[in-house]
Amino acid sequence: MKKLVKISLVLVAMIAFGATSFAQQQATAHVSTDARIIAPITIAGTQSLEFGDIAVGTAGGSATVAPNGSTSTTGDVSLPSAGGGASRHNAIFTVGGLANATYTINLTNATITLSDGGANTMSVGTFVTDPTPTGTLDGTGAQLINVGGTITVSGSQAAGTYTNAQDLEITVAYN
Repeated sequence: MKKLVKISLVLVAMIAFGATSFAQQQATAHVSTDARIIAPITIAGTQSLEFGDIAVGTAGGSATVAPNGSTSTTGDVSLPSAGGGASRHNAIFTVGGLANATYTINLTNATITLSDGGANTMSVGTFVTDPTPTGTLDGTGAQLINVGGTITVSGSQAAGTYTNAQDLEITVAYN
């Protein structure tokens, strides 16, 4: 009978140890889940790209307005300043969003067309942005993008005022 009691106690201990051992093989932990909604990125055109008055000889050429507003010409083209002609300056876009966030800059148009309202056109291309190809919003969530470009003028370009038949377009997106 003593043996039977010892065997019973050993079995009870084994069952208890087995149950305890099984329970120790599982564990549960918890973490919180959260999200933050940030301000959407925005962009607005605040200044147009202006080439001003352009004088062209028989060979034609090009005029460039850089992102910083400086100008240059090639070929038989000049940019006269006499006579109170049209202003000449780079384009400016204002970007807004999350403070200190980085974003990509994508010029949507490779070229745009200027027209005198009739059959005469000129192409503007070789757009350059500053900053490029990414920007960083400042501590207030703002930054300016300056844009320059080059206009191609043929030697037979008709005199007149040429305006955009399509807009210069920039897309920005958070990185």
